[in-house]
Amino acid sequence: MTQRTLTHHDVLPPGTSIHLTRALLTPARPKALHTHDFTELFWVQNGTLRHHLPSGVETLTEGALILLRPGQPHALQGRGDAALAVSIAIHPDLVQSLDARLPSLPFWLAEHGPARTHRDSRQLVTLNHAAGLLERGPCDSLAAEAFLLPLLADLIRHETGLPTGAPTWLHRACAMAHDPAIYRGG
Repeated sequence: MTQRTLTHHDVLPPGTSIHLTRALLTPARPKALHTHDFTELFWVQNGTLRHHLPSGVETLTEGALILLRPGQPHALQGRGDAALAVSIAIHPDLVQSLDARLPSLPFWLAEHGPARTHRDSRQLVTLNHAAGLLERGPCDSLAAEAFLLPLLADLIRHETGLPTGAPTWLHRACAMAHDPAIYRGG
């Protein structure tokens, strides 16, 4: 696959720090991988996706949350009907500001390839509610931080200690182990 680069000037409207896109993905194989000069956060809202990377293809299911830093190539492909991804482009200046202020969170740093985690159905509802507020807001740095900081705080609270490259199912299982209700059923 060939590769192309998107810039934040291509994706972010002038004066914005963050941009949200909802995409219904087709099962057609992507023609090329792409990279960007901005950070991309996306999650699988519905269905199943194929995530194409230079190292191969991974399958992502509903609730998968992925973060890619600039220069990390990838492409998305739907599998089956109604494969929906929500993608957020984050301005490099905002990322730089957050990097200087945030505690070390492996998911946010994602230095060696995409960071992966999973949102359960309750967490996905919360994430989608925040995304809806973001869609209707000004998409400035304040709105961007109002979206990102609660998400990152929740990720820190549920940190599994696993490397970001660990399989999504393992991240999900370790995160679920923090919930006492899981053990009540035996």
